[in-house]
Amino acid sequence: MTTRNHFLFIFISFFVLTPALKSQDTIRLMHYNLMQYSMNPFGGCTIANNNLDKKDSLLKVILNHANPDVITVNEITNTQAHVDRIRNNVLNTNGVNYWKSGQLTSLSGGTLANMIYYDSRKLTMHSHYIVQTTVRDINIYRMYFNTPDLVNGDTIFFIPIVAHLKAGSTETDGRLSMIQQLMSRLNNWGISDNYVLSGDFNIYTSTEPAYQHLLNYPNSAIRFYDPIDTPGNWNNSYSYRHVHTQSTHTSGECFATGGMDDRFDFILVSAQILNGYDNVKALSETYKAFGQDGNRFNGSMISPANTVVPQNIANALYGMSDHLPVMMDFLVYYPQAGINSANNLLNISTVNPFSNEIVLKIQNPENENFNYSISNIEGKTLKQGKLYPLDQISGFKIETTELQRGIYILKVYSKNQSATLKLIKITLD
Repeated sequence: MTTRNHFLFIFISFFVLTPALKSQDTIRLMHYNLMQYSMNPFGGCTIANNNLDKKDSLLKVILNHANPDVITVNEITNTQAHVDRIRNNVLNTNGVNYWKSGQLTSLSGGTLANMIYYDSRKLTMHSHYIVQTTVRDINIYRMYFNTPDLVNGDTIFFIPIVAHLKAGSTETDGRLSMIQQLMSRLNNWGISDNYVLSGDFNIYTSTEPAYQHLLNYPNSAIRFYDPIDTPGNWNNSYSYRHVHTQSTHTSGECFATGGMDDRFDFILVSAQILNGYDNVKALSETYKAFGQDGNRFNGSMISPANTVVPQNIANALYGMSDHLPVMMDFLVYYPQAGINSANNLLNISTVNPFSNEIVLKIQNPENENFNYSISNIEGKTLKQGKLYPLDQISGFKIETTELQRGIYILKVYSKNQSATLKLIKITLD
């Protein structure tokens, strides 16, 4: 797959107390409903009209053109062989070997599951959590970026969440129930974090309760936002033709019919990512339904001729699924290796995130005494004290049992040296 160019720039973080030279990278996330990626399709789909060999070749064409770094999918069959098939037959081909996949789950008992694929050169999987609903699992993947200064504790987390909500114009209560369970889990964690929620939501209008529950959740710290801020009655409305993602067909035994007239597929983000508060920022202007040129209303992907992608890509989108993928780029900024978030005078590292204590490794040849302070992201000091040279053999330890889950700024300083680190306290069930 091709590689996009990346650049260096000067960026002033909201949470850095003094300016520091930062490197910039971008990642592209794509979400795609694969439409019954299965050896045993159903509901009018057969191995003849929904053949996996053909789908593999079409998906490869689409991904090579779109060039994502993270791919979240719906409707992959709940068997590991199907997960491996995409990773090995579509992604890791022609000398490429860096694509990895997440853990496959189906606690809810569904035949079709969610999955994530990611470029392991850029991201590492940290942990995986499952929200079990009566319809399908919702999967939460906690990942971190392979930043140049990762060894020094400069950890930037990225949390894709993949959901496939209950289909049907009368199933508003079922969709709301699924979203309520997701938001309850995030609320129990109590962390304002780099969340990205993607999936086929099967929602017809922005007034639907499930959508409103995401955007107006009582705990504002974990609300989600539409990067393109496009509320309305999306269903069968010409005004919203540029955001419609389903259906790519006007006829067919397997594919949903009716042409492009619904916005079912979404990428939503937390306030952290919308505003770039924690080193990852949504580039809202890059959000798009891939292949949607606004000329598809109640029409297919191949008629009339597409104006934003080559015809072979339009043909691949037509043949692969009755949904269009949606995608968006994210800016990731981090200190260059050897530069911590305040300066590079103090060589300090720690495990991030932390739980009930912070353990610091500090190079301290002069046996200096250090002071520390811990503040929240609003700048209020919550804890402070001293660190002594005696502690350095096993690591300087700061007890943090009284701190709630969340993001904190740790300052460590002596007479001659200082450092500032952004840390996350997290205790997940």
